Amino acid sequence: MVKTAGGANLAHMKKHAASMRPKFDTVLASLEKELGGLEIGSWLAPRGGYFISFDSLDGCAKAIVAKAKEAGLIMTNAGATYPYGKDPHDSNIRIAPSYPTLDEIKRAMEVFTLSVKLVSVEKLLERPYRRAGFLRGSRLGPVLCGALRMAVCGYVVSRIQHFASKRKRR
Repeated sequence: MVKTAGGANLAHMKKHAASMRPKFDTVLASLEKELGGLEIGSWLAPRGGYFISFDSLDGCAKAIVAKAKEAGLIMTNAGATYPYGKDPHDSNIRIAPSYPTLDEIKRAMEVFTLSVKLVSVEKLLERPYRRAGFLRGSRLGPVLCGALRMAVCGYVVSRIQHFASKRKRR
């Protein structure tokens, strides 16, 4: 048997990596499918370790984790990668897919990505005149942005409530 310098069995580590790979692939595929191209978050495929680092829009990480918690998804604290957990941009979330089952990860990622979308829409619509230049100076700007916020948030909230109700039935 081949051993690493630290004495760990290399074959065992390869077997462990193979068991973890589908979990990480599921998280990465979900992020790409649901958030890819939306410019509301970024992530990198890790080459090792037990976490995927997700960076949201500035000022959104704590709200995303809180929104996910409302639906029953418990995550590591936002900013956990920073000293004393103090992320200066409130943007970093550590995703830890090593413990849950593959089915749990799939459900968790749906809740997580919906939470990211909801919080991001709220953030982007805080200043409708800057975000929607074509509405600048128009009296309709706040009305249209309010309608958009209600439509998007209504859908996302209904999905989060759906997951929360399924969780309570267990």
